[in-house]
Amino acid sequence: MPYGAKLDYGFDWAGRYALKSVNLQSLNINPSISFKLDDRHSFGFGVSAQYMDATLEQMADATSGLALKAAKAGGITGPFGPGGATVTLTDPAQIAAVMRAGGVGGDGLAHVEGNDWGFGWNIGYMFQLNEVMDWLT
Repeated sequence: MPYGAKLDYGFDWAGRYALKSVNLQSLNINPSISFKLDDRHSFGFGVSAQYMDATLEQMADATSGLALKAAKAGGITGPFGPGGATVTLTDPAQIAAVMRAGGVGGDGLAHVEGNDWGFGWNIGYMFQLNEVMDWLT
């Protein structure tokens, strides 16, 4: 039985750092067999093979990531002080503000794809109390 889901919220929605888009496809194969022991008791067994294929995308705040990396590396030095004085900035928020003011900024896109098979099994039992009621089905 095939199943799937597809969403694409676009590049500008507020939750883009959690999820931008998803495309999920699944196929489940579950052959099974059952046995009737007597008029009241039956049981069954099956095996499962499931294939999944997924593509996920989310946005990444590239400016903050670059600012954090620059801060950990000792900061950035330039004419950022009063009157253009040369100073070294080590605060990631200040570094990000300077980057954005200089036209460096924006979002990156993280794109992940994957597919695989999974396998399992299932069992079942049915007890028929009388002709109109089944239990544990």
